[in-house]
Amino acid sequence: MKSLETLRDGISRCDSSSALHEYYIERLEKCNRTEEANSQLARTASLLFPDQLIFPLREALLPARSLRLSSASRFGLPRSDSRRDFSVLIEEVRLDTSNDRQRALEAIGKM
Repeated sequence: MKSLETLRDGISRCDSSSALHEYYIERLEKCNRTEEANSQLARTASLLFPDQLIFPLREALLPARSLRLSSASRFGLPRSDSRRDFSVLIEEVRLDTSNDRQRALEAIGKM
Protein backbone atom coordinates (compact mmCIF):
# COMPACT_ATOMS: atom_id res chain seq x y z
CA MET A 1 0.00 0.00 0.00
CA LYS A 2 1.35 3.34 -1.08
CA SER A 3 0.10 5.21 2.00
CA LEU A 4 1.89 2.82 4.36
CA GLU A 5 5.11 3.19 2.37
CA THR A 6 4.78 6.97 2.60
CA LEU A 7 4.29 6.81 6.37
CA ARG A 8 7.24 4.45 6.77
CA ASP A 9 9.41 6.79 4.69
CA GLY A 10 8.24 9.78 6.70
CA ILE A 11 9.21 8.11 9.96
CA SER A 12 12.64 7.19 8.65
CA ARG A 13 13.35 10.65 7.18
CA CYS A 14 11.73 13.09 9.60
CA ASP A 15 12.51 14.05 13.16
CA SER A 16 10.91 11.70 15.65
CA SER A 17 7.21 12.41 16.04
CA SER A 18 4.96 10.49 18.41
CA ALA A 19 1.91 11.53 16.39
CA LEU A 20 3.41 10.12 13.18
CA HIS A 21 4.29 6.83 14.90
CA GLU A 22 0.84 6.60 16.40
CA TYR A 23 -0.85 7.27 13.06
CA TYR A 24 1.31 4.67 11.31
CA ILE A 25 0.46 2.06 13.96
CA GLU A 26 -3.25 2.85 13.57
CA ARG A 27 -3.02 2.50 9.77
CA LEU A 28 -1.24 -0.85 10.08
CA GLU A 29 -3.95 -2.07 12.44
CA LYS A 30 -6.67 -0.88 10.02
CA CYS A 31 -4.91 -2.87 7.27
CA ASN A 32 -5.00 -5.98 9.46
CA ARG A 33 -1.26 -5.83 10.11
CA THR A 34 -1.60 -5.73 13.88
CA GLU A 35 1.34 -8.02 14.55
CA GLU A 36 3.69 -5.78 12.60
CA ALA A 37 2.32 -2.67 14.28
CA ASN A 38 2.73 -4.08 17.76
CA SER A 39 5.97 -5.98 17.41
CA GLN A 40 7.99 -3.41 15.52
CA LEU A 41 6.51 0.02 15.76
CA ALA A 42 4.99 0.04 19.23
CA ARG A 43 8.23 -1.30 20.68
CA THR A 44 10.33 1.32 18.90
CA ALA A 45 7.90 4.10 19.77
CA SER A 46 7.88 3.01 23.43
CA LEU A 47 11.62 3.53 23.52
CA LEU A 48 11.57 6.81 21.58
CA PHE A 49 8.67 8.34 23.50
CA PRO A 50 8.77 6.94 27.05
CA ASP A 51 6.34 9.60 28.28
CA GLN A 52 3.63 8.44 25.84
CA LEU A 53 1.68 5.63 27.52
CA ILE A 54 -0.18 4.67 24.32
CA PHE A 55 2.82 2.82 22.86
CA PRO A 56 3.55 0.43 25.74
CA LEU A 57 -0.20 -0.07 26.11
CA ARG A 58 -0.51 -1.10 22.46
CA GLU A 59 2.55 -3.28 22.81
CA ALA A 60 1.15 -5.04 25.88
CA LEU A 61 -2.32 -5.73 24.52
CA LEU A 62 -1.59 -8.30 21.86
CA PRO A 63 -4.59 -10.67 21.70
CA ALA A 64 -2.98 -14.10 22.02
CA ARG A 65 0.25 -15.61 23.24
CA SER A 66 0.53 -17.74 20.11
CA LEU A 67 0.57 -14.61 17.98
CA ARG A 68 3.20 -13.18 20.28
CA LEU A 69 5.53 -16.10 19.83
CA SER A 70 5.07 -16.42 16.08
CA SER A 71 5.56 -12.68 15.62
CA ALA A 72 8.71 -12.71 17.67
CA SER A 73 10.32 -15.36 15.53
CA ARG A 74 9.08 -13.79 12.29
CA PHE A 75 10.60 -10.42 13.13
CA GLY A 76 13.74 -11.87 14.66
CA LEU A 77 12.92 -10.75 18.19
CA PRO A 78 13.79 -12.74 21.28
CA ARG A 79 10.72 -14.58 22.51
CA SER A 80 10.82 -13.22 26.04
CA ASP A 81 11.30 -9.60 24.91
CA SER A 82 8.89 -9.52 21.98
CA ARG A 83 6.14 -7.88 24.04
CA ARG A 84 5.84 -6.31 27.40
CA ASP A 85 3.65 -8.25 29.76
CA PHE A 86 0.53 -6.38 30.69
CA SER A 87 1.20 -7.03 34.38
CA VAL A 88 4.58 -5.28 34.06
CA LEU A 89 2.94 -2.32 32.38
CA ILE A 90 0.37 -2.07 35.17
CA GLU A 91 3.15 -2.00 37.75
CA GLU A 92 5.03 0.72 35.87
CA VAL A 93 2.12 3.08 35.23
CA ARG A 94 1.88 5.77 37.85
CA LEU A 95 -1.48 7.26 38.80
CA ASP A 96 -0.26 9.40 41.67
CA THR A 97 -1.01 12.81 40.19
CA SER A 98 -3.83 14.28 38.19
CA ASN A 99 -1.47 14.55 35.21
CA ASP A 100 -0.56 10.84 35.50
CA ARG A 101 -4.21 9.85 35.56
CA GLN A 102 -5.00 12.11 32.59
CA ARG A 103 -2.16 10.57 30.58
CA ALA A 104 -3.43 7.06 31.34
CA LEU A 105 -6.98 7.95 30.35
CA GLU A 106 -5.80 9.53 27.11
CA ALA A 107 -3.87 6.36 26.21
CA ILE A 108 -6.84 4.13 26.96
CA GLY A 109 -9.09 6.41 24.94
CA LYS A 110 -6.84 5.98 21.91
CA MET A 111 -7.20 2.23 22.01
